[in-house]
This record gives sequence, C-alpha cells and structure tokens, in this order.
Amino acid sequence: MTSSLHSQSPAGASDPASGGRRGLPWWLAIAGAAAAAVVVNLLIFSIGNAADASFVVPQPNAKPQTVGAGGVIFSSSVPLAVGAGIAVLLARWWPVMLRVAQAVGGVLALLSALAPLSSDADGATRIALASMHVVVGVAFVAALEAYRRRRIAR
Repeated sequence: MTSSLHSQSPAGASDPASGGRRGLPWWLAIAGAAAAAVVVNLLIFSIGNAADASFVVPQPNAKPQTVGAGGVIFSSSVPLAVGAGIAVLLARWWPVMLRVAQAVGGVLALLSALAPLSSDADGATRIALASMHVVVGVAFVAALEAYRRRRIAR
C-alpha cells in the first residue's frame, strides 16, 4: 500500500496550489499588514525628519496641513484595514473580489502617491509622503494575498 505525500500531508504542511506558502486567517493578514505598514511608514517618517523634511503640506485655499506621527499611524492602518475588511466580506459571496480588490487597491495607492508628489511641499516631504502611500498599497495587496492563499488551501 502506497500513499501520496499530497493526500496525507500533516496539518502544518504547505499547500502546493498556493506556491508552497500557507495563507493567514483574514484577521491576522489584515492586522499584520497594517502593523507592518505602520512600522515601515514610521521609519520613513523618521528618515524624512532626519533629512529635514518639514512634513507641512500647503492646501489650496486653506491652512497648511502638518503631518505628524499620529497621522502616519492612522493613515497607514485605518484605510488599509477598512478596505481589506470590505474586500474580505465581499469575497465571501464573490471570491474573485480578492483579486479585484488587490488590483484596485494597488492602483489607488499608486495614484494617491501623485497627490504629495504634485504638492508645493519641500522635496523631502513629497518623497517621504509618496513613499508612504506606496507602502500602504503594497501592504494592502500582501494582506489580501495572504488571505487568498488561505482560502485556496481549504
């Protein structure tokens, strides 16, 4: 009697359909991605401060907006968590929504990076803020991919 490795793999084994990597439950994928985005963006914020970035963004017809560490934490985690949460909920009925949300979220993050790049802020501020937008987009796509791999493994 012979048995295949794939038919009797232990609970901790990788799934061949997901490229050898296991996925994560939705809550862990989203929380982990949000935490990673916050850490990386705070690092970018620190580097920007060291490079004398003002983190003051002039607003048309309004008072200039100053970006602080609290704003970086909030803006790095909340939109990512809300968007990924909505995508996960919609994927319960339409599994293709995970891929659609990954594409839309990635494109929106890149497009949103144009806003700080086109602002009248100093160069270091523009580069730091645009980089933070890209980090959130990458974390969003990664979170949904980790959850998608878990769904495939079932």
